[in-house]
Amino acid sequence: MFLKRLLIFALVAVGAPAILSGCTNSEYVYSAQNRMLTASSHNHFLELGPCGSPWNYDDQVCLLFNATGGRFAAGQLEAYQHGKLKIESGYVLLDLTNKTATIHLTFEGYEHTSVPCKYNGTHRFTLRDPKEGEVSRQWLQDFFKTNDVDFYQP
Repeated sequence: MFLKRLLIFALVAVGAPAILSGCTNSEYVYSAQNRMLTASSHNHFLELGPCGSPWNYDDQVCLLFNATGGRFAAGQLEAYQHGKLKIESGYVLLDLTNKTATIHLTFEGYEHTSVPCKYNGTHRFTLRDPKEGEVSRQWLQDFFKTNDVDFYQP
């Protein structure tokens, strides 16, 4: 009986924080047609939103490749997240055979601070072109051209 209670207590003590803390599920999708890698995540944290109501948030960074090959330096990339990001330095390695992407980028943040990319590291990706209504290369570039540059660029 004591052992059973101890086991239940241990599961509650260890499991409860894991359940309450939420988890981040990341997904990486490469579109050969668009020469675009999309890194996205969904966070299950219930944070207080704008009106005091709980909300979850999604995050997405789209990397556009402006060259061909498997290694892309910072100057050969465009990055978008709520608008165009300024890439300060880094590279992306794309291995289509093993379906892996190695991201090592630093963005220029507000007041010229360096911000490492949230998705830095080596990740497996899925090959898939965007479906109708999903973000594509053309949509990103058109959206950026039609909106105020100063508002979107950090």
